[in-house]
Amino acid sequence: MPSVAWTPDGRRLALPHREPVDAHDRIYLFSLTGGKRALTVPPEAYQGDYMPSFSPDGRALVFCRLSGFSASELYLLPLSTDLQASGKPRMLTSHKRWATNPVWVRNGRSLMYILGERPDAALRRELRLIDASGDSASDRRAPISEPAYQMTVGRRLVYSVLTHEVNIWRAKIPDPGEPPNTAEVFIASTWPDSAARYSPDGKYIAFVSERSGSPEIWLSSATGSNSRRITSFEGPLIGPPFWSPDGQWLAFHARTHGEGDIHVIPATGGSPIQLTANASDNAMPSYSHDGRSIYFNSARSERRQIWKMPAGGGKAVQITFGGGQRPIESADGKTIYYFGDPGRGIWQVPSAGGIEAQVVAPVNESAVGIAVTSTGIYYPTPPYSGDDCEIRFFSFASRRSWPITHVQRPAGWTISVSPDGQYVIFAQLEKPKHDLMLADHFQLP
Repeated sequence: MPSVAWTPDGRRLALPHREPVDAHDRIYLFSLTGGKRALTVPPEAYQGDYMPSFSPDGRALVFCRLSGFSASELYLLPLSTDLQASGKPRMLTSHKRWATNPVWVRNGRSLMYILGERPDAALRRELRLIDASGDSASDRRAPISEPAYQMTVGRRLVYSVLTHEVNIWRAKIPDPGEPPNTAEVFIASTWPDSAARYSPDGKYIAFVSERSGSPEIWLSSATGSNSRRITSFEGPLIGPPFWSPDGQWLAFHARTHGEGDIHVIPATGGSPIQLTANASDNAMPSYSHDGRSIYFNSARSERRQIWKMPAGGGKAVQITFGGGQRPIESADGKTIYYFGDPGRGIWQVPSAGGIEAQVVAPVNESAVGIAVTSTGIYYPTPPYSGDDCEIRFFSFASRRSWPITHVQRPAGWTISVSPDGQYVIFAQLEKPKHDLMLADHFQLP
């Protein structure tokens, strides 16, 4: 997320930064000699402040404040002549979606920004224009129809457009001591397909696809054929599906009201049931092996932690206190494995709560999850060179890990292993490409 802005006099820089005492990134002002001070303080329930942009006269700073894992709004902070905050930040947008990349236009009277359905959505992105006063009635589309990712405005408008394809790949799992196997395309369409998981009996695969025009949960046979849609949200972000142990239900998160909430739906299709409802993000659910509980991560405390609630919904209990995301229970039900805070790798904690300990690091922090079996953990590594990554297996018995397959162009994936232990499936980005577009003689409405 590009997040550096020069002050109008060119003597200082504003950018997101996190000190040890900060729960999340704030916007800090840095002098060219190394001094710094915080300009913003996001509330504890929020995820941080990013993408600052100074008004031409230096009397205001607009920035993006993340209210959840995929919801960002624009805020405006008034500044004094010496670049001190002279009031509280004021919300300019309220889309409960992904409003980012603000730039000042019309000599500081208006702001242009990018509105998307979610951070990684290639489609349903548009350029929008809003008065700096924050008048919601002024918020409207700018006359550019392409899905922009980044932009800059001067006498001309320059913006980037991303084109890519995400498919689900499959690799045969090698025996210990054998070299990594080559993965092949398994489930594909002309729209993004990702977040695939095998059913407990190995007969089906649940995955997220945008082939109907919006992200929905789909079901296919174990061979990747006979796909059919089982949700009809028609817009909001849909999180990775997770099967109940009996294969009758799928748990997932959906952002129907801005923040993510946990839902379940019969695997045969039907009406989804919402299990959580609060002002914080609730995401990445997974069933316990006895089917009685659902684990998930939530930002309802100062930082994102692992929580546990009854499978039918109800009061949730906090499990971790040192930060955690994307939980999955061990085969014996005694341990939860999860991603720690960024840079901390994979961790474990007793399913009833207790001592939290690191298991393996490093991992790919942009990945969506891990696969836990009775013998070990399948996990993604960070890029070693360029975009080259690996999916590796960590053995509980030997406490060693080794590569399963190479990943050339990683995407945010959900790793899943077939119940017979023969295959691993994951999502991979195909042929990403950015193009720069120039809008000459660009006129704002």
